[in-house]
Amino acid sequence: PDGADYFSLQMDTNTSLTHLQLASNGLGKGGVTWLAQVLRNFQSLLSLDVSWNDLGEDFMSMQSNLVHQGSLTSLTSLKLNQNPIGDWGLKHMALSMYYTRNLRRLQLQNCEITDKGAAVLGAMVATMSSLRVLDVAFNRVTEIGAWLCSEWLLVKASRCRLRSDLR
Repeated sequence: PDGADYFSLQMDTNTSLTHLQLASNGLGKGGVTWLAQVLRNFQSLLSLDVSWNDLGEDFMSMQSNLVHQGSLTSLTSLKLNQNPIGDWGLKHMALSMYYTRNLRRLQLQNCEITDKGAAVLGAMVATMSSLRVLDVAFNRVTEIGAWLCSEWLLVKASRCRLRSDLR
């Protein structure tokens, strides 16, 4: 089997993995099915980094489904930087984040999120009491988007660091 298939086979037997870094592997749309296959068995995964992989709305839909099936619910750190998730992908994510009650760090740098996505993000993180770091730098969020997220900012400001680059 090729490298991805071999990796998948190995991951079927290793269900105790806690940290998985797959950043900059060029997974793209074609890698979403493969990634779902790999991640489905990890109830104990604490940290996942899939930054720089050209993963978009399809990946976020898959991630949401996995969480609803009981996988990825123990995550404490999720790095999705430099993926074209966009506002629709963020909506998929919002449907499942209630079940990831231990998430402390969420990185969404340069994920093509706009003001509409900022409103979704605000509603999503308001339910995430464990979140301490939210990084949304280098997205297309303006002051309007920040205002839409303002209720969350007022509630979370004392417990969470927000990194942004409002334009």
